[in-house]
Amino acid sequence: MVISAKNSDSMDTTGSTFVTCPSPHRILEAVYIKPSISLNRCLASFVTFSLILAFVAHYLGLRAITWWASIGELGICILAAFARSVSNDMQPRFSPEKGVKIDKQCCSTGVIHTQTAHRVAYQTARLCQNDPRICALLTEITDMHLHLTRKAPDTYSLLLSFSGGILVTEGLASPATSMLLSFQSTLSSLAAPTSLLGRAIMRQPQWRLQAGVAKGIPLGNVYVFAMQSVLDWWTLSEDRNDMDGLQRNFQWPLFLVNVTFFLRCFELEDGRLMQGLEEAHEAVGNEDLKVAGEVVEFLRGWKF
Repeated sequence: MVISAKNSDSMDTTGSTFVTCPSPHRILEAVYIKPSISLNRCLASFVTFSLILAFVAHYLGLRAITWWASIGELGICILAAFARSVSNDMQPRFSPEKGVKIDKQCCSTGVIHTQTAHRVAYQTARLCQNDPRICALLTEITDMHLHLTRKAPDTYSLLLSFSGGILVTEGLASPATSMLLSFQSTLSSLAAPTSLLGRAIMRQPQWRLQAGVAKGIPLGNVYVFAMQSVLDWWTLSEDRNDMDGLQRNFQWPLFLVNVTFFLRCFELEDGRLMQGLEEAHEAVGNEDLKVAGEVVEFLRGWKF
């Protein structure tokens, strides 16, 4: 069974194409691209220049020998290319089965990587860290409490409770019940908590909406969903979107929840955690800092 690509339309419920091959002895290769480091780049450059020099030396060598040796090498290359083409065509091919679809809930497409960490939410939390009034305000909105235990150098066990704080165009939305989560996570995923928190908070059947609260919060030139749009997107797309999809679509509605999450992490005074979060958010731009500063100024004048 081969799943060649995800459906381009996330609303498509027909499933993925089922592809089969009549040969039982096919060899499939998985290629993994490792992150580039200076040593690998130096080795690649050395090999590249060596091959270039070898080709030039070989070409000059062919010009210095008799004509039949050059013609013979050309003939060998042509025969090898022809033999390779014939052998490739003889191999059994994969073909799609007509009328058969694979439900995406019944298969795994590999390792899921979360999107780039929320730089704005993290920078906002850093700016709010020394302002007790804003910290108390965000705690009141989300009612978030966090207990964290390190299980490995980059793996943590979390016990997390919160009640809401979803930012929508009408105001603030919260489920009718409080959340209590317990899970293990890597440090890199904790630096981008939207997908971890979104799956729990969006699965609640009943919601409350505080209309008129938090309207006009300056989050830069971004689109904040209406409450019904958020619920519709989640209901139709939960089983057809990976962690990246949740991270992309929920990072602004869960903005206040993410800021409070980082504030709770700061209170733990875990040196390894603080270092890891700082490294994950070190590539911060001027626009991120500008938006974070605007949010903090808005919260300072917010009468909740």
